[in-house]
Amino acid sequence: MKESGGWRYRVWELPAGKANEALDCRVYAYGALCGLLHFELQLNRRAEAVKAWAGPAPLVPGGPVTPPGLPRNPSPARSLVQRLA
Repeated sequence: MKESGGWRYRVWELPAGKANEALDCRVYAYGALCGLLHFELQLNRRAEAVKAWAGPAPLVPGGPVTPPGLPRNPSPARSLVQRLA
């Protein structure tokens, strides 16, 4: 805690010889999330749609398997932003 002009506030002081990359990544990721939410991207709705499309994880060591009847790439002509919106 520091005090200036009668006000107390918190500051982050990096200990000598320590790395700060993890905190930087977390702050940048939070900023990106806030930006997406500002543009009204409905992340929970999209996550549920992807989860429903993917189905349960396979029990075979080959990786994810596309469920029968679904194309491997559901919308190749749409951009990433359009697919996430």
